[in-house]
Order: sequence, then structure tokens, then C-alpha cells
Amino acid sequence: MDTAGDVFYRFTLGDTEVVYADTFGSATDTVLFLQDATGADITAAGTTGGASCNDDYGGACAGPGVSATDSRITAELTAGTYYLVVKSCFAATMDTLALRFQHLAVGNGASVGITPSSAGATVTGTTSGTGNLTPPAGCLNGSGTASAPDNTYWWTSCPNDAPTLFQATTCGSATPYDTIVYQQSADRTAVVCNDDQGFACGLNSSVTSQIPAGAGLHTVTVDGYNGASGSYSLSYREGSCVTGFSNCTGTCLQTSRFQTDNNNCGGCGTACAAGVTCTAGSCRPPNDDCTGATPIALGAPGTVTTVTGSLVGATHSTGTATPRATPDVWYSFTLGDQELVSVDTFGTTAFDTVVGLDTSCSATTLAASNDDSGCGTSCGPDVGCDFHSSQLVQVLGPGTYDIVVNTYNTAVGSFTLRIQRMQGISAAVGSVTATIPQGAYSLATDTTGAPTRLQACSGAPTSTPSPERTYVWTTCPAFAGGPFSATTCPGGTYDTLLQYRNSYNTGMAYNACDDDDSTCTSDGLLSTVSATEPAGAGMHVLTVSGWSGAYGTATVTGNRP
Repeated sequence: MDTAGDVFYRFTLGDTEVVYADTFGSATDTVLFLQDATGADITAAGTTGGASCNDDYGGACAGPGVSATDSRITAELTAGTYYLVVKSCFAATMDTLALRFQHLAVGNGASVGITPSSAGATVTGTTSGTGNLTPPAGCLNGSGTASAPDNTYWWTSCPNDAPTLFQATTCGSATPYDTIVYQQSADRTAVVCNDDQGFACGLNSSVTSQIPAGAGLHTVTVDGYNGASGSYSLSYREGSCVTGFSNCTGTCLQTSRFQTDNNNCGGCGTACAAGVTCTAGSCRPPNDDCTGATPIALGAPGTVTTVTGSLVGATHSTGTATPRATPDVWYSFTLGDQELVSVDTFGTTAFDTVVGLDTSCSATTLAASNDDSGCGTSCGPDVGCDFHSSQLVQVLGPGTYDIVVNTYNTAVGSFTLRIQRMQGISAAVGSVTATIPQGAYSLATDTTGAPTRLQACSGAPTSTPSPERTYVWTTCPAFAGGPFSATTCPGGTYDTLLQYRNSYNTGMAYNACDDDDSTCTSDGLLSTVSATEPAGAGMHVLTVSGWSGAYGTATVTGNRP
């Protein structure tokens, strides 16, 4: 006859759950088993790796305070009322009993016991049917729901186990749907959950948690976003991160994300500053390469288009022409017609800039470049002393152009990039070498064979284009402005036309234009213009042409401030 003492505990479950019980630390040899509401013994654990009845389990958790005769059971039970029975072996009475009872809800799929270790492991499965669990609030990455089929894996820990890191992830091509993964421990209130890991993991998930110390029940569940389900692969590891992940202060991050993660660029915790992105494991400007050039929307002619940039973190581009083999960044702009364009870095003081212009990212030679603008706050407008700023001036045809900003040596920092433009330029595409010196000047001109353009100082232009010579000069930021004048009187041999414009005028507007100066000669066919050059950096153009197709030689005299 069985005279051993026993104790019955009744409990009720509202849903399908994994239940756990142990007698670690008891002073008697125990047996644990389960019974249903009728008192019938439950012989099947209902879960892979579980046990609904156990006599001696303590040997598997050997350590201080644990006896080989202690017991532990783990079983999956559906909603209902049950009895947990603790029986004392070989004794009619029971000495001091230590009983731990825990339970956690599981998904609608068959639960499976796993044994996490430092070696790591992978399980595969398929979710289907109607989901049973709901992830915690704030876990979902979007406005969808977690009404999806779910599968749960469980494991147990021993009384002398220390707190340990645990990671589980569905990242990888073997999981082709939007997963949610969450981990629960009966001795920990918080549920650790992840919807989308992002980066190379995309819509797959990864959780990193801290498993509490001591004996207990733990689960990890694979769920789906917004009803998603299918086949999956779940990798997990205890004590360290899964292969392909790195431990960043207690969170396992996919190592490949260090190539593009702005918060962990090149390694854990290396954050890129504002305006800089992580590229190939380094914090770089987003326009570090020509193919990623930042488009510039040009303002209307007569305005200055200004952008700010930085060479901090930039690398040297290869495969396209650059002024220097030093760090560089790129911009692009588009012209719809032939124009005179100035590109400068006036206002830059952090380092010595070099500016280049390319016609395409595959160009092997630069269309233009400039190192030192020759401008400075303590210099005259044409005296070189400022090595920080650069300026290039070109006649450009319609199309898209790439601007490259280099550093002259290794120093980097922030810079200011400015673009000015003037329309109605007949000079050949390329650099404009014809210029006007400061002070009193005298120029011998010949418009024979020069590029032609329809001319007019007021009203409709003549029907016959006239050849014209174009003279271009620039002024620096410190330029104070002043009066400009030009005349072909008395040195012209044909009916001349003079026009002065600067880059602060809108469209084709001119500052001064004259066809016939009646005060010069009896026939009044020669020309005189005068205007005030505005203060500051800008482009200035004097065109020498003729009326209604006229051309020839002329001497132009005047004064440039």
C-alpha cells in the first residue's frame, strides 16, 4: 500500500499555456505530476521535450542547494482546471517543501522545448492557423495588427544559473515574411519584442534579452505582422550573440549594418554627425561620390544660389577627374541654355578649397578648375592673397554639370558654395580670357568673324545679328563698387554698340547700353556707356558689337573701378 504523503494544488488556465513546477531546495524526496479536473493523471506533456510527471531531476541542475531527488515538470495545457500533485517518496509525512510554479501563454502552433547554449542553434518551422498571442504595446513597426499564427519555443533554467544574455533572430533569406519575435521569462515582467530589425534583416526580427538568474520558465515566440505567416528559420544563442551579430552594450546588432548604420558606423556606438551618412563603415557626406552628387536648384539669373557643405568624413573619389587627390564632395546643376557661370567658395575660412567642374562622372579631364580666387578682405579685387576661397568662371552650354569641391591638402571643414549665372552670352563655350583691367584702360577690338547675336538697346532687336566681342571680369566680396565707363569715341570705324551688364541683373537686362552717341561725332554712330558696378562679388560683362550686322575695328577706352 502507498503510504507516501502528498499535497494537491488546484489551478485554472484561461488559455493554452506551458506550466512549470519544481521542488528545488526541498528537504524531502519528491515526485511531481499533473491531474485533470476529474483527478485523472495526465500522462502526456503536450509539448516536445516536456514532462507531466517527474521523480528525480535535481541531478540535471547540480549545485549548491539542489538535491538529486528534487523534481521538475514542464507541460503544455489547454484552458481549464488542473491539479498539481506533490508526493513525498518513501515517507508518510512530508518534510519542508519548496515549490515553484510558473506558467506562460504559448502560440497556436505546437510548442517545442529547446536548450539554448553558448554554441547557438537554429530551428525551422511554419506558422499557420489562427494566432493565440498578442505582442506587447509599442512592439509593432506600423499601423497593422499582430493577428497572425504564432509558434512558441520554451526552455528552463536552474537555481544556480547566473543572469545571461539571450538572442533570437529570424534574420536571413530562409524567413521570407514579416516576422515579430518576442521573448518572455516568468520571473521578468517585461516582454522583449521586435518587429522589424531593418538594414540587411529588413522585415525580419531580432531580440536581445537578459534571462533572469535562478530556476524558471522562459519562452521565445515567432509571430507575424498583420496576419503574415509562413516558413521561418529561428537562430538563438545564450551568453553571446548569434553568428553574424555583435554585442553592442547588451544589444545584438547585425554586424553588416555597421556599414550603413548612422548610429553604429564601423562599429558599436560610433554615431555620424548631422548631415553625414554612414557609407562603407565610415561617416561620410551623402555626396561623397560623383554619382551621389547633390542636385542644386539654381536661382534665376540675377540671384546668387548658395549652399553650405562639409568635407568632414569625405574621401577622395576615383574613376573621375578631380583637381586634387584629396577628400572631395560633389554637386550638380543643369542649364537650359548657354550661359556665363561663376562657381566660388567665398566665405570659406576653415580650409583651403579647390573647385572643379566636370561634364560627367566618367570624365577623365576637368572642364575647369581653380585653387585660389585671388580675393581677400585685406586685398584689392584683383590681388591674390586669400588661399581659402576658389572661383571659376566659364561659358557653359545647355546640359548638366558636376561641381567637385576638394581640399588643397588634408585639412577639412565646412564651406560655402555660391553660383551666379548670366544669360545671353555669345562667347564660345569655355574660359573667357578677354578681360578689362582696373583703372583707365584702352582696348583694341576687332569684331570681324566674332560670334553673332541679335542686338538692341531698347525696343525690338535688329533683324540682322551683329558680331560681338565679350569682355568678362569679376569682383571680390570686399569690392566697394564704383563708376564704370566705356566708349568707342573717337576710335570706332563702324556703327558700334556697347552694352554693360552684371550678374545681379535679371535675365537679359542690361545696366547700360548705347548705340549712337550724338555728342561724339557728326554722324553719331559711335557709342558710350557708363554705369555703377555694385559692391561685392560678381561677374561683369562688356560687349562690343555693331548695329544691324555692322562690324570692324574700334578702340575702346574708359575706366574700371
